[in-house]
Amino acid sequence: MGAHRHLVILSAAALLAIAPTARAEEEPNPDISGTWNLQMTTLLEGEEQPCVYVGTVQASQVDSVWKGPAELGLVTGPPACPAEMIGDLTGNLETEGGVTTITGFIDGGGPDGNADFSGTITPNPGGSGSFAVTQGPFLGEEGTWLAQLRQSLLEIPGLTPAGLTALTLLLLAGGAWLLSRQASA
Repeated sequence: MGAHRHLVILSAAALLAIAPTARAEEEPNPDISGTWNLQMTTLLEGEEQPCVYVGTVQASQVDSVWKGPAELGLVTGPPACPAEMIGDLTGNLETEGGVTTITGFIDGGGPDGNADFSGTITPNPGGSGSFAVTQGPFLGEEGTWLAQLRQSLLEIPGLTPAGLTALTLLLLAGGAWLLSRQASA
């Protein structure tokens, strides 16, 4: 009975060690590296229906600077909307007061034009914001963007050193308990 009680206590300690710990200092910028689903919407001057694009961005980040290629295809819109939007994104992240702001530049590589963008990244992680075309055939046009980081199908929580120690002790205690039960049987 005593070994069973120790096993329960060690199990509880292991679960507590796995739980995220609160940090006293402000969190650094989130790591936004990975594949993002991106939707961009704009209403071209003289058109009644907006251009809606959907695609992906493959972001990589070092400190507060990130970059990545974007490939989006037209989902709906009038004939004036280009069939695709392809460009290289570069930008910066800044976290202040728990809010992460993202700013950057889209280089459309010639005929597609360029645009500045800004917005916020949320804990989901996801993001939203606006963009303004600064060069190219759609100069002066503005729009909005929504983004969502693709999540892996299997997420494994990380163990802190204390959690790993507690898990090791839990496994040793469980093994000792099983051996003692087999020896008494």
